[in-house]
Amino acid sequence: MPQRIPSSQNAPMPSRRQLLGACASTLLLATNPSLLRSSDTVDLLAGNDLGQWVEEFHARHQAKAAAEKWNTFSLKDGVLRCDGSFGNVGFLRYKREFCNFELRAEVRAPAGCNNGICFRAPTYTKPTPAHTGYELQLMWMDTEDPLQQTGALYSVLGPAKQVKLRPDAWHKVRILAQSAHIQAWIDGTQVQDYHQDGNEATKDRPLCGYVFVQNHGGDTEFRNFTVRTL
Repeated sequence: MPQRIPSSQNAPMPSRRQLLGACASTLLLATNPSLLRSSDTVDLLAGNDLGQWVEEFHARHQAKAAAEKWNTFSLKDGVLRCDGSFGNVGFLRYKREFCNFELRAEVRAPAGCNNGICFRAPTYTKPTPAHTGYELQLMWMDTEDPLQQTGALYSVLGPAKQVKLRPDAWHKVRILAQSAHIQAWIDGTQVQDYHQDGNEATKDRPLCGYVFVQNHGGDTEFRNFTVRTL
């Protein structure tokens, strides 16, 4: 009986274009091993060094800040500290842009502080990153305006649930941004589940941008500050 030829041996030969494409993909992965990972986690406070951050001041403070070489943030022992004695002067921006990501941080401040984490915003010129991107509002004071309460997307949407931040205690923040879908949690409580393409006011806001923290005049601290790209 003649030997039966396995069907795989009858498969058509790959075309020259397919072979070239396979070679190109192999070369790309060989020269860029990071592409083999579907995601990576960036420690924004690595090395106790602010070299990957830049301060961006409100226009009214820029000349004085440059002349006096203001440093309103410091980083020591893995804790990023905002010196509130300067007042409401601007933002600290991480130099790398992120698109789809999961951000985690722990934050602490005394009573009366007002701060926030901004994301998906361009470099700060005008208006603020809270308006060109988003700001997850963090408040250690009471306010009746839901657009300014803790857990709000500042000036866009109030929190789904009320969260009270205890002064001088560490609180966990998580932000998940995937395409036009933005979710946020504070201490495990979901405060945001927002689709920006469903709102005329935000549908054109960028899907990629920088991460900022704010100096709004309070002595706020951040630690365990990471971004995992998705």
